[in-house]
Amino acid sequence: MMLAALLSRLPAVLWRLLAGGVVVTALVLWLCNAAWHRGAAHEAAAWTARVAAAEADRRNAERRLQTAVDTAATARAGRDAAYAAARAATAEKVTSYVATPAAAVPCPDGVGVRLGTAAIAAANAALAAR
Repeated sequence: MMLAALLSRLPAVLWRLLAGGVVVTALVLWLCNAAWHRGAAHEAAAWTARVAAAEADRRNAERRLQTAVDTAATARAGRDAAYAAARAATAEKVTSYVATPAAAVPCPDGVGVRLGTAAIAAANAALAAR
């Protein structure tokens, strides 16, 4: 009751000021809320862009790594083929020599020594080419 009596005595100007203050406060709060949402949306967009850029970088790095692996595998296959080709003739000669009776003796003859040296030289050359 006492509050109602006090409020009824307030002049009309004071009521207008009080209503204006409420309106201004509501406007300021609305603007702050809108600004906060704009900032949050901007930050979310920036975060999404950073995540997308990191994902693209990861895919590019993976693609470069796979390309390097494929190139290395192709080069190794070429080296293995060259090694097998260089070794095939010597291996055939050594195999045919081992089948002869001269290979059964503890001390090889001149042909055996020459074939052994050629085999070792071919293997070393093939390994050096790798």
